[in-house]
Amino acid sequence: MPQVYCWELFHEELADMYLLYNMQLKDIMIEISTQYNFNPSQCTYRLKFAEWEFTKKQEFLYKDIYLVNKVKEL
Repeated sequence: MPQVYCWELFHEELADMYLLYNMQLKDIMIEISTQYNFNPSQCTYRLKFAEWEFTKKQEFLYKDIYLVNKVKEL
């Protein structure tokens, strides 16, 4: 039986890692796996990032750290 993951727990952290810190997917996968024992496949990550519309084109939205932190407070 396939494992079901609760992606929403990681949404914000994955957005920060991928868009703000410009980490590569393979590095994100290692970091998340190490910290949380969260081990979906690379294909599953890509599908979830596409669903959330995470693209490197959005990167400019996450450049202003002050603004990002302010939005997170809301």
